[in-house]
Amino acid sequence: MKRVSIHIGEFYASREPMVVETLLGSCVAACLYDPLNRVGGMNHFLLPRKCQDDPALARYGEYAMEMLIDRIVELGGKRFNLRAKVFGAASVLKMAETRHSVPRANERFVREFLTTHDIPLLGERMGGEHPIKVRMSTDTGKALVRAIPRTQLDRLLANEGEHYTAALARRWAWFEEGAGSV
Repeated sequence: MKRVSIHIGEFYASREPMVVETLLGSCVAACLYDPLNRVGGMNHFLLPRKCQDDPALARYGEYAMEMLIDRIVELGGKRFNLRAKVFGAASVLKMAETRHSVPRANERFVREFLTTHDIPLLGERMGGEHPIKVRMSTDTGKALVRAIPRTQLDRLLANEGEHYTAALARRWAWFEEGAGSV
């Protein structure tokens, strides 16, 4: 079966049987599929919501979820048939864990989105401290998950760290542009 890898800010859906895979730390991947029409896909988002001018909309859950759903529907899936499995939101960056931390915000967002859009959540592996690799079959929705070896952890942390640093820099620039004296 053909295999496609996605990364932060990407999504992929197919009507043909495919395996979509990704590596996750604090990011979230939502696997959505229509079991009746056998169409499915996966996204990989960094943050729940966009808070500054950034053209890479799929990095943000609010867009990544709708973009994936729209693509599945374009391929013949039906929104009301969708089922979900979600993964990620691990605390791998060794930052202070709070209710507002990135992993918790990502987890809270995806759960609220699925509830709001009446998409049943059939499986998950959220939280923890270890990054994971996820593989999903687009035609069946079957997902396989495994912890990744330490050798891949450093690469994942570097990749997520670069994306977080860039996102924070954009957020700070946005703040400074609008800052006025008090």
